[in-house]
Amino acid sequence: REMQKRQWIASTPVQQSSRDVESAQIYHISKVETRRRVSPQPNQQTGQPQTTSWPMWPFRLWQIYTCLVYVGAGFGKLDAGVWQNGTALYWIWYEEGSLRFVPDFLKDWLFNRLFFIKLQTWLSLAIEMGCFVFIWPMATRKWAFIAVVVLHIGIEMALLMHIFEYISVLGWVCFFAFPNDSPDGKADAGFARDTPTIMASTNSLLVKTDSNDEGDDTKKSAVKKSTTKTKQHSFASWSKAALSPKIIVESVVALTLLYVFFIDTLPLSSINDFMPPPLPRTTTKMWRPARQGIRRLAKLTGIQTGPWTVFSGKPPHFHARLTAVIHFNNGTSILWKLPEWSDQSFLQRDIDEWSGSFYYYLAKEYTGQVEAIPYYASFAMYLAKHYSNGGITVDHDNDKKIVISDDNKLRSISIMSHQKTGTDPPARMGNWFIPMPRGWTYQDECQYVLRLRKLEETETLTDLLEYNEEVPFHRQSHCNTYDEMEDKIHMTGTYIPNEDEDEEDEEGSSDETVMRTW
Repeated sequence: REMQKRQWIASTPVQQSSRDVESAQIYHISKVETRRRVSPQPNQQTGQPQTTSWPMWPFRLWQIYTCLVYVGAGFGKLDAGVWQNGTALYWIWYEEGSLRFVPDFLKDWLFNRLFFIKLQTWLSLAIEMGCFVFIWPMATRKWAFIAVVVLHIGIEMALLMHIFEYISVLGWVCFFAFPNDSPDGKADAGFARDTPTIMASTNSLLVKTDSNDEGDDTKKSAVKKSTTKTKQHSFASWSKAALSPKIIVESVVALTLLYVFFIDTLPLSSINDFMPPPLPRTTTKMWRPARQGIRRLAKLTGIQTGPWTVFSGKPPHFHARLTAVIHFNNGTSILWKLPEWSDQSFLQRDIDEWSGSFYYYLAKEYTGQVEAIPYYASFAMYLAKHYSNGGITVDHDNDKKIVISDDNKLRSISIMSHQKTGTDPPARMGNWFIPMPRGWTYQDECQYVLRLRKLEETETLTDLLEYNEEVPFHRQSHCNTYDEMEDKIHMTGTYIPNEDEDEEDEEGSSDETVMRTW
């Protein structure tokens, strides 16, 4: 068709009648109309031609929501001091398992030298703040996509984010989905842009060639008349298509979801910090009623996420794990602990992803809190049933009654949490290219003690999981009965280095400082 159009333009004489000009306009309109992606086989039920194209509005919705995610992430970081001063990636060095694909010497240079830490921090912030703007113009879309992909490759190399970075890149791939109306079913990314350009250049060519001949006014009026008819015809076709029930329903659904996503995910508190003084109060008054209602609707429909202020503060620099000492009636004891993450294979890490995350957040978020009693009690009962070899069971058919047999050999179980936190960077570094001093703070704390006497007094598992907010934690967790003789066993699973390791650190070149806190 393109070759026929060019041959037609080349063979057309300069002097044309208004009828020929109108025929040229109709030719281009018909070309656009015939490029609709319609299958030649009609629907067997309705007899109407069936389309093989996908609706564009889900892609637009995904594109906009992807941008909203990065608006929240960008403004959340921009409002944080560690991202403003360029030290946010300083804490990546502390993350367990981070930089697992990076050699040690490169890790030391990229994340232990202030110059490269600031450079990476500010580049990451610039990409997150600019990607949702430069992804829309076609001239910058490819470069914005490349920058986002490079950013997420760095996230994959540096952090443990599971499949977050892959899903994020998939959202940006949606920006390369274009409206496709070609009849052969092949993608035509340039159709939405090229067709108006071709029609405009052809119209200007016809008007220009006619203006150099006699009867210019007649020719121009004929072109204007035919163009007006074409516009009327196009507007009538568009109006008829726009009023179809399917388009109306899809538009209402898309706009409703977009409105809910926009209200729910926009980080208003972070954006207000960059507004002039009168505006934050005004926007808060206008925004708060709508947000409260929208969040109820989003929560009811299961799509509530809130602002995506991912890593808006300090990145993870905290380690936590649990140990349990199982004491038997014959006086022997064994230690339960999770395997060392650094000693596991990649496959085993993925297998233990969810169980490891459960124990990690249990030791991190629920230490010394009364609300954590049911979690630690359940964990203690799990260990009791496992290590008693059937001596302790729960009869779920009889109101979850705890049954202790005569051949039970288990005496007690004590659970302790171990934590270590990376220290902050120095307030001032004179040389940006020397290794930065680092250190850890350690804390070990009893979380729960389960004794056989307590189980004998407790009738059901439900009674064991109950707690009272008025009673102190150490009494309800029975840590006031903790046997300090078990410390030596628990400390084999602690983060605190032993004396031999301390001596090696003093002899070596490590800048790590050990600070112990009980």
